[in-house]
Amino acid sequence: MSTELADDWSTLAAKAQARVSQYKPQQHQQHANFLPVSLNAFITWLPEGGRECLARDIIGSKSDNELYDIFSNLLTGPATPMRARSKPPSVSPSPHAKREAHVEAVAATLTQPEKRTSQFKELCLKRDDNRCVITGELDIEYWEELNRPEEPYFGRTEGAHIIPFCYASWESAEVLYRCFPLVRQVQEGISTETINDTSNGMTLRANIHDEFRRFTIALKPTNVYEVKTFPRFPKWDISALPTSSTIHLTQADDAQDVALPKAALLDCHYRLSEILNASGMGHVIDRYLRDWEDIKCEAPKTLDEAGRTNVNAFLQAGLWEHALA
Repeated sequence: MSTELADDWSTLAAKAQARVSQYKPQQHQQHANFLPVSLNAFITWLPEGGRECLARDIIGSKSDNELYDIFSNLLTGPATPMRARSKPPSVSPSPHAKREAHVEAVAATLTQPEKRTSQFKELCLKRDDNRCVITGELDIEYWEELNRPEEPYFGRTEGAHIIPFCYASWESAEVLYRCFPLVRQVQEGISTETINDTSNGMTLRANIHDEFRRFTIALKPTNVYEVKTFPRFPKWDISALPTSSTIHLTQADDAQDVALPKAALLDCHYRLSEILNASGMGHVIDRYLRDWEDIKCEAPKTLDEAGRTNVNAFLQAGLWEHALA
């Protein structure tokens, strides 16, 4: 970045941060106490292109309600779907070009089981030499195929999507593109046709994949990839990580034609990890998703045939992201 551009960004960022500092929470605004630290984290960690758009939106907000709308769109747009499990949605057509910049995320896809095709996992395993790319542990099924060799470390692995299925719809993807412009350029954008491409996936041990989804571990793109953990990453799993804290993503000898993960997608996940950990909103999202899963499991046992069930808790957990908007 040139000195002139850096100066322009510094000025723009300072103006946006000054506007954020003037915010006064309104009584009806859920999680308003997270707004200042969250918006400042987005300003700090969004990449070039996305951060300027956000800063201008913040500066242009004419009221605290408008500023809160920006916050809620960021939370229910790029942040929550990346954390939630989702199913492959139907592709909706792109609306008119002058549609407003902030697009509401489609909540219906957030809590449904994610379908990973067997081919996606198989190709990731083939490319990644049947190992978790972070810990190096052998896939347990492959270990069985090898007649249980004296390999000291093995475990259950999964084909992990970097960008999840819920972004395969136009509405969800557009929110992501606004914050992360380079993601749009990857395979001409994220769609149902490209979501299962190996450039959007890697082999991870099952529990490492779960932490990857929780943003407690990320791969920071440099010339190689720096393994970055955050405070909520389980200490028990630290010993399984590479001691050098860096990894090389490579193709196995018999998988040179299988695409490696795209740096732009891993950078998107890494930056969201920084944002959610710096703001504390990752923990809030986790809590609501956990409450919703608990309610879905317990609801059949707790519904009162006499109609005395307090459904407010159900609605609050299931529709909390809409309450923000």
